[in-house]
Amino acid sequence: MSFGYKHVLLVGATSGIGAAMADKLVLEGAKVIAVGRRQERLDAFVQKHGPEKASAVKYDVTDTAGLNAFVQGIVNKYPDLDCVFLNSGVQSQVRSPSFPLL
Repeated sequence: MSFGYKHVLLVGATSGIGAAMADKLVLEGAKVIAVGRRQERLDAFVQKHGPEKASAVKYDVTDTAGLNAFVQGIVNKYPDLDCVFLNSGVQSQVRSPSFPLL
């Protein structure tokens, strides 16, 4: 089964599952716009696949104040975007007596 989308925005593409997914999508024929907070890893992704198959945008998902500007910038720069893959998150430790230990 082939991947049906041609222009993919992948948020969280600089490590782990996101990086592996970005590589796989390029191999499946999609142009991938990698998003992450580590510029050196974004640059390495574009260098690995070439600018005809890969591009990158630095953004930190914890910057909620800049989210609207980020989205507008993506829509303006990549009007042919047809898929968004959200693969990032924020982890924090929770300590509360209301959560019993398992």
